[in-house]
Amino acid sequence: YRAKAMGRNRYIIFNRQIEEERAAKLLLEQRVRDALDESAFRLHFQPICDAATGLILGFETLIRMFDENGDLVPTQEFVNCAGSMGLITHIDEWVLREACRAAVTWPENTTVAVNLSPANFGRASITGRQLRRVVSDVLQETGLAAHRLELEITEGILLENTEEVMSELRGLKELGASISLDDFGAGYSSLNYLWKFPFDKLKIDGSFVRDAHAGEKVIPSILRAIVALGKDLRLRVCAEGVETEEQRDLLVALGADQIQGYFYGRPTDIDDVAALILSNFSEHAVRPSQPSQRR
Repeated sequence: YRAKAMGRNRYIIFNRQIEEERAAKLLLEQRVRDALDESAFRLHFQPICDAATGLILGFETLIRMFDENGDLVPTQEFVNCAGSMGLITHIDEWVLREACRAAVTWPENTTVAVNLSPANFGRASITGRQLRRVVSDVLQETGLAAHRLELEITEGILLENTEEVMSELRGLKELGASISLDDFGAGYSSLNYLWKFPFDKLKIDGSFVRDAHAGEKVIPSILRAIVALGKDLRLRVCAEGVETEEQRDLLVALGADQIQGYFYGRPTDIDDVAALILSNFSEHAVRPSQPSQRR
């Protein structure tokens, strides 16, 4: 199997490293199963803020898993493992439900964003239910208003079965949820689907922000073009990966609507979100003017 994975037409001599990697893979698979069975995944939430003011507008949901020592398991590692096991749609549904359940307790104008894996599209999901039905049931079960839910997809989902995917996305919009195009510019960007489907938001991939900070002179022009494109299409534009005041100022000057990144907030444990919202609200609250005193 190792020879096949490396391209066939070769042979591989067994060694201890292969056995160790195999044992580690089996252990990770068992951890993923156990975490799903016991609802032992953990959700963190990263603030999505108004670009100019820093006021929290919503949160993106991020899933975390820990090993038996309490150490964080790399997200991509266990997500890829869950995908190969056919469990990723089950995990997506769990994340969606728990994220909506948490968001119900937040202020009513605060949104929650959930990433959808490609496995959810193009066919009935492995859970046996259409994605629209899953989202509808979760919204009804948790009581979250549909307009407060943002569903994020990546450009790769649109590469195949475009019409079928577009139909499913339209169904989600009919429920009242918003659809965001995540990591825009990092993959197979095509303007074709931007006019075919009315997305609500473009999220600029964080690599552009990092490269602009590193001195790549052409990047600000690309960022300006993406922001202008979003504005012309009447989409909200959110820049990811913003870590410094300089990066924030650049994106504000270019006209970005929202910012996500360490500058305004790191991913926060679900138990600490309420305190973060309260602190942010207090910081931006408008103090009522004192009535003038007549003499």
